[in-house]
Amino acid sequence: MDIHPSVTVHFSKSVTFVCDYAFLWRYSTGDGIYRPIMIPIFKPSDAASRYIGSQLSGTFICQPNRHITLLAGMSWFDCGNYLEQVSAGENILYGFVSAQIKL
Repeated sequence: MDIHPSVTVHFSKSVTFVCDYAFLWRYSTGDGIYRPIMIPIFKPSDAASRYIGSQLSGTFICQPNRHITLLAGMSWFDCGNYLEQVSAGENILYGFVSAQIKL
């Protein structure tokens, strides 16, 4: 489950900035965290907390034409109680860049 507010700012027709904040919970204490193909990363456990963590992200999107989209951004993941109970529970700061070409 998550609450995920976001704000989008259009600087021009081709440049946009998106900032979002996600708060993440397990649906129940019997739930785990899974990869996209439903293989558990962290299996359901006796961890009492449902709170996974929160993530603040900012992304610049540049689309100079209909064929090219460029993205650059950063995210900060603040580890919640559940991850602290089942793993090393470390916060993460990461950046990313992406280019997409459509023919």
